[in-house]
Amino acid sequence: MKRFALVPALLIIALAGFSTGARASAVNVVVTGTYSSTAASTAFSGPGATFSISFALPVNIGPTLTVAGVSLAVTFNSTTTEIPGAVVTLFPAPIGGGFDIDIAYFSGSAYEWDFLGTQLYDSADNLLIGTFPISPTSGSFASELRVNGAVALISGGTVTTSTSTGISTTPEPGSLLLLGTGLLGLGIGIRRHHRSTQASR
Repeated sequence: MKRFALVPALLIIALAGFSTGARASAVNVVVTGTYSSTAASTAFSGPGATFSISFALPVNIGPTLTVAGVSLAVTFNSTTTEIPGAVVTLFPAPIGGGFDIDIAYFSGSAYEWDFLGTQLYDSADNLLIGTFPISPTSGSFASELRVNGAVALISGGTVTTSTSTGISTTPEPGSLLLLGTGLLGLGIGIRRHHRSTQASR
């Protein structure tokens, strides 16, 4: 019976070894910009004012190039506002590259920032790392903030990206399967051992 007592301990050790290797990565995006001298005055914009927006996106965003439920930290006039539930959509290269940020509802208004610039992803839909400038007004399309139809043009700025990587201690599916199989085998072994002990009496 002593040999069966070692099995649970060995299974726990094996599971611990398998469960700490999972890594989760994200791309942290920081946008800094300056509104034009004729920009509309809104809760997040003003003539000639600077701003910054920070958020994180998954490394692989999938073929839709859209990420919903993004949490933003918008800094304007020395005040940082946390805004949950934004939608970030990346522009493909044929329309100039860049991305936009949509907030369907915040304090009674709808917000949409458009940033024209280098695309943030490669052909595999993975986000790229680096820094690129926000394009100023270009023809009929410009980097801008639209609030309920009011436009605040953005004269320029930069987008900086960096990665963050963490280690997850959540057991992977394969680890859980290993544990389940081991426990099942342990149960069968104990039951057979118990039956053989009773039969020999």
